[in-house]
Amino acid sequence: MNIILKISKIDLMRKLVNNINSTFKKNIILIICVLLIGCASIPRGDRFWYRKEKNYARKEIIKSAYKVKGKDPDYHEKLKVYDPMKDKKKSYDIDCSGFVRAVFVMAGIDELEDKINNISGNSGVVRIWRLIKSKNKIFGKNLKPKKGDMIFFNNTYDKNGNRKNDDNLTHMGIIESVDRKGTIKYIHSTTSEGVIVSYANPYHPNNVKYNTYLRAEKSKDPKGTRYFSGGLIDSYGTIFDVPK
Repeated sequence: MNIILKISKIDLMRKLVNNINSTFKKNIILIICVLLIGCASIPRGDRFWYRKEKNYARKEIIKSAYKVKGKDPDYHEKLKVYDPMKDKKKSYDIDCSGFVRAVFVMAGIDELEDKINNISGNSGVVRIWRLIKSKNKIFGKNLKPKKGDMIFFNNTYDKNGNRKNDDNLTHMGIIESVDRKGTIKYIHSTTSEGVIVSYANPYHPNNVKYNTYLRAEKSKDPKGTRYFSGGLIDSYGTIFDVPK
């Protein structure tokens, strides 16, 4: 029905344009009419993503993240940001998942906010991971993430206190870039240093040259515990297209 309606509109525009003498003007006006009709056919809710999908949204995510970089990790304070979609201020905890949610809101993206309250989980990281998973947009270390994607980690600390490396989805951050050697530059909120930039390379997980320490070393850590970011990566997530 929509296709027929669109074609009829174009035919009507063509008849009107035929009354114009200049061939050049005819072509220009016809192109403009088709573009306007095409845009009008996109649902209003999807029009925003139609414009922003082209790398611009990814840049906005990183730009927003750097506005928060250096924020003091005081967990008694709230990160207050402006939500351009709701035209109001929102408050988030300054932990790793709160930081990610705040950054996406600042960038004008509500993908994480729409359904997050309906997702269960014992932490903000788990809830975000499950939300992205429900959209089939979690992908593994065999694929290359992009700017604005999310990175998830396991075993960044002994969350359950059993002295075993069995703590899944304990931390997350936002990817800024990935170089030719696979080193990921990411921004995240930490308990000790606040919002900082770190590095992780899943192909060289034990090499300090390509990785930042993510887990603090303790004497009671079990054998085989990893401390560099690259060795603690669980998966990646995106609100855009999953890489192939």
